[in-house]
Amino acid sequence: MKKFKFLAIAAIFITIFSFPLSAFAQEDYKAEAGAAILIDMVTGDVLFEQAADEKMYPASLTKVMTCLIAAEVGDLNAEVTASETAYLDLIDAGSTAGILPGETMTLENLLYCAMLPSANEACNIIAEYISGSTADFVKLMNEKAAAMGCTGTNFVNCHGLHDENHYTTARDMAIIGRAAFSNDIIRTVAGTAAYTVPATNLSEPRDLESTDQLISDSINANYLYPYAIAGKTGYTTPAGRCLVSCAFKDDKELLSVVLKTDSIPQEDGSVRVMSFYETIRLFNYGFENWSYQTVIADGTPITEVPVKLGEGADSVVLCISGEVTYLLPASFDIEATRKVITVFNQDNITAPITKGQELGLYEVYDENGVLLGSAPLTALVDIERSVPEAVVDGIRETARKPVIKAVVIVVVILVVIVILGIMVRRQAAKRRAQQEKNRRRGQELRRRQEEYSGKK
Repeated sequence: MKKFKFLAIAAIFITIFSFPLSAFAQEDYKAEAGAAILIDMVTGDVLFEQAADEKMYPASLTKVMTCLIAAEVGDLNAEVTASETAYLDLIDAGSTAGILPGETMTLENLLYCAMLPSANEACNIIAEYISGSTADFVKLMNEKAAAMGCTGTNFVNCHGLHDENHYTTARDMAIIGRAAFSNDIIRTVAGTAAYTVPATNLSEPRDLESTDQLISDSINANYLYPYAIAGKTGYTTPAGRCLVSCAFKDDKELLSVVLKTDSIPQEDGSVRVMSFYETIRLFNYGFENWSYQTVIADGTPITEVPVKLGEGADSVVLCISGEVTYLLPASFDIEATRKVITVFNQDNITAPITKGQELGLYEVYDENGVLLGSAPLTALVDIERSVPEAVVDGIRETARKPVIKAVVIVVVILVVIVILGIMVRRQAAKRRAQQEKNRRRGQELRRRQEEYSGKK
């Protein structure tokens, strides 16, 4: 039943968590990583990308998907017991929270174990709780990835231990990370620096520390980032050091993914962990070089269109209804954008018109043809209908109908026939009257001739 619930939710992600690409990345910026991407958390638009579609190993970033599914379809208060099979595919050197077979804790606490110290066994325990087996849960992970729009991802386990067939891309990881950090539960868990798991049936309370040095100073305070909200680290030798993280500053929320980075020794003897270093660079690049700009201003008059049958008005002004802001490079020239105005049924807009009635669409595109925003065009004022004009127009419209035209033609023909008949009958009557007149005149003439002859 849980699987069906997931599939219903996953279908929504095709719309909500898929995102278009922008072409605004500055060419002079380069990340020291095998692959990287920076996106706007609100829209999903890409601010910067580097080898974003290259096949990469996600390591423990895998746990972001595992915990997202658990948060969506599981019961956080459910008591979950670790089975013996939850440890079969683990390695001794893998990260752990020390959960023992037979130990019971809530699903919520398992999420903290999986996300903060990156416990591999916690992920298998979660998988068995959700799907009955890790194999079935992995199928669920791949189904969800596909439903979200990931095209370069394949999971073979739920924790991220290395496997040649377990891979992703920076772009796909951004899709997954954006969905996860938009989930209130995951956002809270992944944004927690330290957490204590209450005592269980087999353990005293556990103190957990996040491995994300952007939000936790338990390992190193050098990378603490004041704007970081949540994140998840990953590391295996083939994958290198990986990090998916989101940060908020100046009304901008960004998500960064860096894959396959190194730890670089410095001259002072310290080691620079490039996953954190490059993520901070990416965030600073985004916050310093991008800003929200008003692409479409609410209430702006745009065009005037003719209106038929209006009472005292033969046109109406259309204005923009709604404001659209877009995260753009600070140097972007809004005036250089291409505006497209579409008026619906422009040649036949007829009163009555209601103020705010949607009559068109206003769109703004950048120089590369990317849609920056759109808003309805609505009527600025009410326009009543003119009754006399409406009556006349109704008569005209009625007369234009084919059936009416045919009836009129027939009536006209019949009238012509009747008139011709009347004319023919009148002509015949005139001829008969004239003939009768001529006959009587002839009779009168003969009578007079006879009288004259008799007198003689």
